[in-house]
Amino acid sequence: MLGRIPIAFQMMLAVTVTSLLMAGAMVWFVLRGPPPFDAPLRLVAVARALEGEAIPADRSRRVPRTAVVDRTPVRPDGFETNAALARQLAEASGSSASSVVVYSREPSPARGGDIFGTFIAARDLGDGNWRVVDNSVNETLSRWRRRLLLTILSVLAIALAFGFLLSRRIATPIVRLGRAADEAKAGEDWVFDDHNAPPEIRVSADALRGFHQRSTAAAAQKLTMLGAMAHDIGTPLARLAFRMVRLSEEDRIAAQKDIQVIQRLLADSLTMARPWQGATHAVDLALLVAETVAQEQAAGKEVFLLKNQSAVISGHDLSLRRLIQNLIDNALHYGGDARLSVENRVKDVLLSVSDSGPGFPDEDIDRLLEPYVRGEQSRNPATGGSGLGLAIVRQIAERHRGTVSLKNGAGGGAWVSVILPLRNHQ
Repeated sequence: MLGRIPIAFQMMLAVTVTSLLMAGAMVWFVLRGPPPFDAPLRLVAVARALEGEAIPADRSRRVPRTAVVDRTPVRPDGFETNAALARQLAEASGSSASSVVVYSREPSPARGGDIFGTFIAARDLGDGNWRVVDNSVNETLSRWRRRLLLTILSVLAIALAFGFLLSRRIATPIVRLGRAADEAKAGEDWVFDDHNAPPEIRVSADALRGFHQRSTAAAAQKLTMLGAMAHDIGTPLARLAFRMVRLSEEDRIAAQKDIQVIQRLLADSLTMARPWQGATHAVDLALLVAETVAQEQAAGKEVFLLKNQSAVISGHDLSLRRLIQNLIDNALHYGGDARLSVENRVKDVLLSVSDSGPGFPDEDIDRLLEPYVRGEQSRNPATGGSGLGLAIVRQIAERHRGTVSLKNGAGGGAWVSVILPLRNHQ
């Protein structure tokens, strides 16, 4: 139920609860009174303690520590010499004024026979030793401070725990919304359960759902248009192919090549526009690569498999075959040969394809993965593809949550690397 409350109210609730906890802790301490202090000590009791008698126990105050040391006590930081109190203690104990030393935070004498505050009193025993009465540590106040600190830390821990749980409750639908948007595929229904989400998330989900539906409709319209164009263009192309028999052999071969280029361009354009089709399942990329390489070698093409480690990914079989075939065709078209390698890297798989050609043009290497961008000006002036081969490779790789990168080999040739996540690491 809390998840359906607006995020603004949830944040206000968190601030209110935290403020109430802190205020409640402060009120509790105020009601318990100011910091505790020990009751004053009787001047006579301290004087007798300097003579060696024990100070009577009293529940209203702690008993000062007494000890015999072999040197004059050192004045602690923050304490001052209290000559007036020293004289009073000397008179009460029947000692000379020079034999008693007193250090206190406030150099004031005893009032009404009582000593207030903290002090250290010492009496020379005449044999090089001193008897010390130490009242400098207020253990009661220290315990009070520890309780105060413990209470503040407890309230802070409760506030942090409450804030953490509330922030997770707020963040969870946002994360789910982002995941749903990231996993949305054209042509498929928008999948996001916003029943228990805050109103702000439901509004955002509705907006993204509408955008997804409009994008799907636009993609379907574009695909329909391209399909109609392919059909309309294919019919006159078929008639042209039939009429080419009247041409000379040289003209007929040239015309057939032009028709094949047009057909390939139409097919690649439809592939780029077509949404993801079919469910994904476990696919061993190494098997697909081995089968494709074997087919190319059977056709007498210079295709070599250098390394082929088993790597199971979650993917679409036909799309992955198209990716591999496009990489091989690209290498053969521009480099004359293709060398493939499949490397299982525990979390992902690296598919590399290289050739012996002149390599990619350095100035256009980042743009060659874009649709209709070709690098034949620097790689092979006499031939050219549709400009969609590598773009389709990138599209298929991204649909499998992978990446594609291009580079030139140190000794020449082009290198295309495709990285795809393994099935158990997606």
